[in-house]
Amino acid sequence: MANEALDIAVTEFVAAVEERNRLSKALKRERQSVAKPVTRDTDAVKQYIAALIAVYEKVRTELEASYTNIASSGAAVIELTDNPNIVNPTQALMDDAVAERAESNKMQTRLQRLEGTGAGRLVLFLSLLPTLLRALPREQQIQKNLTDLTSYYLLEMMLDDDTGGGNGGN
Repeated sequence: MANEALDIAVTEFVAAVEERNRLSKALKRERQSVAKPVTRDTDAVKQYIAALIAVYEKVRTELEASYTNIASSGAAVIELTDNPNIVNPTQALMDDAVAERAESNKMQTRLQRLEGTGAGRLVLFLSLLPTLLRALPREQQIQKNLTDLTSYYLLEMMLDDDTGGGNGGN
């Protein structure tokens, strides 16, 4: 490969995805730490919803920045190479970030709507279930694509070091 600009772009892209991963784990930890209502008391459910909204608001700015960084650094990678082993996982990760951003916004909107309605636990669960069901496979796909990209790229870098050159990212 021996393409310094591509090396920098891939490194920045992987860092952006890793930042998203860090924030995603922090968000999950925070969500799980919120005490779930054990009764059918509407006030307890409202407090739970308010706590979930606060959790999302706490990381919202950083998460939005990570999605923006993924989009811009991913576009830089794709601009520098047409190698499908780099372009395909990069594009897939960018697409996942777009989908996740939309889901996150939907989740926040649903929570805010539910907060004002006095919804019970079952309504809350059923309202959030579709988003939660899509999150796990997407998370697995993100990890797979990130592993595919980094494994391939590191292997190519090692081969370049051994041979003293490469295909220039093509």
